[in-house]
Amino acid sequence: MKQKFGILASYFMPGAEPSEVAKIDSSVNVFRFVLNKYLGYDLPMLPDCQLSGGNKFNIYNYTAVNDRLTGNPLPAECRRYE
Repeated sequence: MKQKFGILASYFMPGAEPSEVAKIDSSVNVFRFVLNKYLGYDLPMLPDCQLSGGNKFNIYNYTAVNDRLTGNPLPAECRRYE
């Protein structure tokens, strides 16, 4: 399962402190970080929701898999997708 959800990513962000870049906890927040840091936006970071899709008969039946991948429970903001 970690192989299915894993993403290899490398970033070069001039002027950004390593501690700032370390706060990017998921791939959905990379673009938000760039907009905030370099273009002056103030977008909030999105929660780290890791969901698995349903089967071919019910493709919109999502199951949370955060606990299996990271050992952390699903953030409250992600419950609306279940």
